Amino acid sequence: MALQAVCPHCNATESALHLFLTCPFAQLVWRLAPFATPVDWLDINTPHQALIRATSLLNLLPTGLTSDLVSWILWGIWKARNLLSFEHRATTSPAVMTSAISGAREWSMAQQKNLPRTSTTRYMERPPTLPTTLLTCNSDAAWRKETNNAGLGWVIIGSQDGLIYEGQGHARFVSSPLMAEALAVKGMLLAASHLTITNVWIRSDSLELIRAINSNTYPMELYGVLKDIEFLSASFDFIYFSHISRSCNSRADSLAKNALLYDHSTISLEELNANFNQLTMLPDTIGFELTNMTKLSVNSNKIVMLPSSLSHLTSLRVLDARLNRLRSLPDYLENLVNLQVLTPLGFCDIVYV
Repeated sequence: MALQAVCPHCNATESALHLFLTCPFAQLVWRLAPFATPVDWLDINTPHQALIRATSLLNLLPTGLTSDLVSWILWGIWKARNLLSFEHRATTSPAVMTSAISGAREWSMAQQKNLPRTSTTRYMERPPTLPTTLLTCNSDAAWRKETNNAGLGWVIIGSQDGLIYEGQGHARFVSSPLMAEALAVKGMLLAASHLTITNVWIRSDSLELIRAINSNTYPMELYGVLKDIEFLSASFDFIYFSHISRSCNSRADSLAKNALLYDHSTISLEELNANFNQLTMLPDTIGFELTNMTKLSVNSNKIVMLPSSLSHLTSLRVLDARLNRLRSLPDYLENLVNLQVLTPLGFCDIVYV
């Protein structure tokens, strides 16, 4: 008798299309993909159709990727499936996407062999001559390795009116501090392009970035962003890129760190109290999105069934589902190895420790 494979994420019948494209966990991963257009696989009926559509997906420039990303995403979903099936270790959708982007970038860089290098690179503290009207633009970035998020900051000062323009931004899926610095320069150029003065002096405390901008060849990692900077530079009558010491760039540094600190995409919820809310169900994706949760309280509602994604809450210690309409406990709860307190069924107050 042949046994049907069961998806470890949602307990549905497992197939290639389900695992990689239509499973709720897979859909969360694809929503994070840095493509120029959103990805929707729900109308795909065969793997062949999926491969054809994949060829039309374009990577967004900030990723610095010029090669295939779809294969790396599929590989990440497959590894996440095996970790959950054989080791009972859940992987978050952002972790899958970050790993895919990192793998694709490393592979692309490994294909570069004997690229020409420039023997001379111009970078100076100060331009040889300055226009009468000038915007002095300082940028900086802060990068968090654990999340691959970046905070961007810039300060633009007018030479005549003395007015100061400040700006901030944050970016996700940033591969390195150098990429973050490049994105900060790009954001600053976009801001400066909306001002009336067309002479700009661009300064960054990343000497490596200034060398890359002023060179004739761009590193593969920065290629897309540096091409954007090159395009934006053409809109100015005068533009000069130079290095600035960190001690002279403290305001832009402060703005960048502030932008990273208040990037709400890094916030995680550890305790959720949804008691007495007339709930009939929990969101199907709750286990994928709140993987750091340690306590979930949903007692005194009308919940009939717990979502299968709860199997991903491997840090969960307390699950309180009293006074609901649950008829039984799902088998996947055995994956919650840290669960210490479970108050589950109907009107009973049984506690399993």
